[in-house]
Amino acid sequence: MLFVGVVCCALCSAGQVNAPVNGPATKPGVITAFVHATVHPSFGVVLTDATVLVLDDHIIAVGERVTVPVGAVQIDLKGLHVWPGLVEPYSDFGMPKAERGKEEKPQGARFWNPAIRPSTRADQLYVYDEDRAAGMRAQGFTTIVTHRMDGIARGTSCAVSLAGLTANEDVISPRTSAQFSFRKGTSKEDYPSSLTGSIALLRQTFYDARWYNGAGKLEQSDADLQALNDQLVLPLVFEASNRNDVLRIAVIAREFGLRPIVKGSGDEYARLADILADDRPLILPIALPEAFDVEDPFEALEVSLAKLKHWELAPTNAPRIAEAGGTFAFTTQGLKDVGSMWASLRRMIKCGLDSSTAIAAMTTVPAQLYGLQDVVGAIKPGMLANLVICSHHLLDSKNIIHETWVAGKRFVQNAIPGEDARGTFDLNLRSSILKLKVSGEVQRPEADVALPGNDSAHVKASFKLERDAVTLVFDGAKVGLKGLVRLNGTIHDRGAIWDGQGQLPGGEWVAWSAVRQSAFVPKEKKEKKTDALDSLWAAPTGNVWYPAGAYGLPLLPDTETIVFRNATVWTN
Repeated sequence: MLFVGVVCCALCSAGQVNAPVNGPATKPGVITAFVHATVHPSFGVVLTDATVLVLDDHIIAVGERVTVPVGAVQIDLKGLHVWPGLVEPYSDFGMPKAERGKEEKPQGARFWNPAIRPSTRADQLYVYDEDRAAGMRAQGFTTIVTHRMDGIARGTSCAVSLAGLTANEDVISPRTSAQFSFRKGTSKEDYPSSLTGSIALLRQTFYDARWYNGAGKLEQSDADLQALNDQLVLPLVFEASNRNDVLRIAVIAREFGLRPIVKGSGDEYARLADILADDRPLILPIALPEAFDVEDPFEALEVSLAKLKHWELAPTNAPRIAEAGGTFAFTTQGLKDVGSMWASLRRMIKCGLDSSTAIAAMTTVPAQLYGLQDVVGAIKPGMLANLVICSHHLLDSKNIIHETWVAGKRFVQNAIPGEDARGTFDLNLRSSILKLKVSGEVQRPEADVALPGNDSAHVKASFKLERDAVTLVFDGAKVGLKGLVRLNGTIHDRGAIWDGQGQLPGGEWVAWSAVRQSAFVPKEKKEKKTDALDSLWAAPTGNVWYPAGAYGLPLLPDTETIVFRNATVWTN
């Protein structure tokens, strides 16, 4: 009865469609049941042999004792893991590119300086980018908070789903946060031309907004100042170019009574105590500095000790913040290839970052920062059906992301294999009997075809397995068949028997079969310490220096009072 009630509530709460519908006005909901999976619904929680029920685009049940309703589409995920879809908290996905000198100041009653543009709304500029979305989904991302990265006061961001439907359906939060930086962007105005000027302009803008919210609106109209006042109830995100910018943002926040989220640059470790003193959440880059090429002695001289020190300490930034009790989310912004994020994260983990904290920084934490914790970032009833199905722990070096589900829509990244197809087989092909050896990983099997009793006469085969459908392609020249052999078939009896139809060289169609003669015995491999999920580097990580370069000290020197006497002082 409880399950029926949940389904009824979910059906009744389905979103109203206000656009013309081509077809029946009402359609029965489709229930999908993911069964026998290892489910990671939220931070630190693991459910074994669990079930997740999805009705259309929302989750309706999750647990180890969930009853699957009659008629549900069942997907058996035995041996696989299900994680919440990842949340990208800082991006320009779907935004028009900003080119310096080409931006025109909007018409109407606006702020006098075009670097201040709080009227900009990302939800009104958003255009879905399928190529970029596919790359993000391939890494497990299902939600992105995006804004136009142009100007000092940049306007509002929006949270979008990567389902690739219409903009009306994909935008799940039209005004998610207000965005700020110290960079004027494409503004054609000469002012500001320095960091000092940018800070002065931003502070003056906040004072102008206060004035406008009182007597100012009786004297003049300003759409930008009105928009800025309206945004102060949203999460405020300030971009910092370096650790010192984080401290400058803190001073501005105290001056105006703000509590911003700070998008850092990855060098916060150098001023950690001061940065965490205000207990402000951070958005940290996953991108890490690449190793410098110092093979050439002359080029090595061009690499400063400060740069080398940052390369050494950057992977320890997130672990140090976590150990000190700071709150942070991760962003892929700045990565040349989003697929490299996992290697960077594993490097941080080897420097002491807890793996659960790393996953939370890409799921629950960014959702909470933007007030989206009831919509995305976890696997709970009532939330969007954003799921990542993979072979191992998300941070395991062997992990394969098989499917990403976004708002109940399925995107296949790597087909889920069926039975374990590995072993040694007799391959019956017309009047020939060949030896087929399938080895490698269960998720990535490798095939080899040879003549019986002659391992030297063998050829590597292209092997593709999707559930119980198998495709085998090889050059038969070395095994007595002159030309390309292509076999398609089905695997039966837990991988022991295969059969199907195939094409021999010349185009002749034949029936074929493969019978397992012996099971695959994997070679025992000692796990490398560098591959362990929560291991530390063999060598200890370095100390932070003050300053972070030549002649730096591991501890800040004690302050003292110095008095200069009998001097002529020029105070300006």
